This record gives sequence, structure tokens and C-alpha cells, in this order.
Amino acid sequence: MAALSGKLTKKLVENLGPGRHGDGGGLYLVVDLSGARRWIVRVTIKGQKNRTQVA
Repeated sequence: MAALSGKLTKKLVENLGPGRHGDGGGLYLVVDLSGARRWIVRVTIKGQKNRTQVA
């Protein structure tokens, strides 16, 4: 697996407020109001957009 070369650093991820924060290439960090964090990957397959969560 290749290393991610996005713009979100570990320190930035730990300190971001609520919202969707893009890292590039369709990868987003979603921060809930409660502070819970999850990663979302948005991809396009055969012209259809798809949204898949990754752990």
C-alpha cells in the first residue's frame, strides 16, 4: 500500500473542528459535532459516484 501524500497531517486531524475536510484524491475526514472522526472515500465507477466508508 502506498503512503498517502495528502495535506492532512496527524496533528491537523487531531485538532480539526466539525465538518468535512478534504485530503485530496476523493479522501475526506468527517468530524461530527461530538468529535467523532471517520474517513470517507468518494469514487466514480462507470460514471456513477459512490460513497464508501473506510476504517
